[in-house]
Amino acid sequence: MGSRKAEPSYDLFAVAMVMINCAYPRRFEKQGEKPLAFLKQKIEQESLLLPYRDVIMNALQGKYENAASMREQMVKAVSKSSTYKHIPQKKDKDQKPVKNAKKNKKQRITKKERKSSYFVEIFLLSSFLLLVYILYLFGQMM
Repeated sequence: MGSRKAEPSYDLFAVAMVMINCAYPRRFEKQGEKPLAFLKQKIEQESLLLPYRDVIMNALQGKYENAASMREQMVKAVSKSSTYKHIPQKKDKDQKPVKNAKKNKKQRITKKERKSSYFVEIFLLSSFLLLVYILYLFGQMM
């Protein structure tokens, strides 16, 4: 599927395929003559993709001429699927709102994991820069 030409419609087709790939990380087996019908079926089966079904299908079919038109439809789809509702917490007259202890524990764990991730990234980046600098000096000596 897709024309494989360097044009905006193919780029948007690729975006749609990336969205599908996020929901289905494993590759699909080739399904005969109707890949569009197969992809539509897979989109219908995945609850993460259902709110964006129309946008993805239009992108797969090359119906968008530019990214702005796809963006408009995506914003509409996101605003329709938004299910956030503010639920006020109950509190006594003299007490602060009660928070969920398990949720706080999960938040603390993710913060610790993020800090270690930054350390690894900084170490790798500095090692790379050091290697590049050594190669530069070696090149200057020759």
